[in-house]
Amino acid sequence: MHRRKFIKQSIILGGGLLALPVFSSAKTNSKFKGTTIIIGAGAAGLYAGKRLQESNHSVQILEASAGIGGRLKKLEGFMDYPIDLGAQWIHGQHALTKKLAEDKGITPVKEEFKFRHVWYKEKMKPRVPLRFSEFYLSLHMGKSKKFPDISLKDYAMQEGHESTLNLVEAIASETGTSANRLSAHYYVKELKNWDSGNKDYYLENTYFDLINEYWAKPLKPHIQLNTVVTRIDYSQSKIKVFDKNGKSYEADKVIIAVPITILQKGMIEFHPKLPTLQTEAFNKIKMDAGIKLYLKFKQRFFEGSIMGTSKVPYYIDIDKNKTHKDQVLISLIMGEQAEYISSIGELQATEEILEELTTLFGPVVRENFNGAYFQNWTNEPFIQGAYSYQGIGVGDARTIASRPVNQQLFFAGEAFNLNGNYQTVHGAAETGLEAVQAILSQK
Repeated sequence: MHRRKFIKQSIILGGGLLALPVFSSAKTNSKFKGTTIIIGAGAAGLYAGKRLQESNHSVQILEASAGIGGRLKKLEGFMDYPIDLGAQWIHGQHALTKKLAEDKGITPVKEEFKFRHVWYKEKMKPRVPLRFSEFYLSLHMGKSKKFPDISLKDYAMQEGHESTLNLVEAIASETGTSANRLSAHYYVKELKNWDSGNKDYYLENTYFDLINEYWAKPLKPHIQLNTVVTRIDYSQSKIKVFDKNGKSYEADKVIIAVPITILQKGMIEFHPKLPTLQTEAFNKIKMDAGIKLYLKFKQRFFEGSIMGTSKVPYYIDIDKNKTHKDQVLISLIMGEQAEYISSIGELQATEEILEELTTLFGPVVRENFNGAYFQNWTNEPFIQGAYSYQGIGVGDARTIASRPVNQQLFFAGEAFNLNGNYQTVHGAAETGLEAVQAILSQK
């Protein structure tokens, strides 16, 4: 799961972002000669491990689950092609994962997200209302206006957008939450930091395949699965890491690359305790429930994505539909909507969603329906949510949370990205590289 830009493509035409320098490579002639343990085999942990491996440093990766990838996950058999149940799109022409693919001879395909159906005032419209476009443009351009640290929903209502709250909800869902939980101020502030570009890409195979093939497979001898870390003792120069079975592992440095929820819930105990400011910062970074839904149909009765519906924030019509037999609408359901679906169960949720689509398109929906697949990331025991977002009062929590402790413990993962690229695979990888560079610069 990751930050998406497809709503912007449908509302704001043109414009681009300046290319910023890609992170420099980890130096192979580093001063550090010790060992490193990485906790978590998601994008951040794998990329950190790959860079340490390339620098001829000893590394061990401890992963709690039975597989690698974190919020990257692949499913075969449901569609007539493999699908990503987590992160699916490369966001930005400057993303390091786009460069990874191209360096390996893989050409990412540009995805064109177009909302040709907008549900507004109980009617289907071909485009979003002009006034809402202006509201959305004001958020993304920032102008000179100072946005208040109130929820995006409250801000929209303050600006007179009560009639378009379903569209506002779609904006919030794009960031991983509900409109009444997302800070208008920090949402706009972080938009300005995004430096990866404004284009989206998909891979002919899956995003999971790319990361698995080029980051995970070379590290396979160093990855230990089904290893739930419960305690880290960094009271001595050598750090001891303990798993739930009491087995201990020793290293000079530890990179903690687990979702922010795991740290918030105290699933890993630290001795001595982490600085209070840091643990408080963990708790200020929000991460809500998240579900990725695939709705499969025998034939195509829709053209383009759908925005403004109430059961889910939007339905995405992907470009792959044009080249495969199975047709699919995808929805990324976050925050309160995800909590509601979790509470009623998948069968009832499917029924309610099909009823909503039938209101839009008629009986053709049920005539062609051929199955639904819910990936509920909240139910994954070592993930427990979608991805981080900017809640009210978040302040500089990401900066404080990402600080190394005693130059022994380093934190990595999308929630710790300070370049505006949080919520993304490449943003997570950037933090893994930063941790590696900090380690290799030490004696």
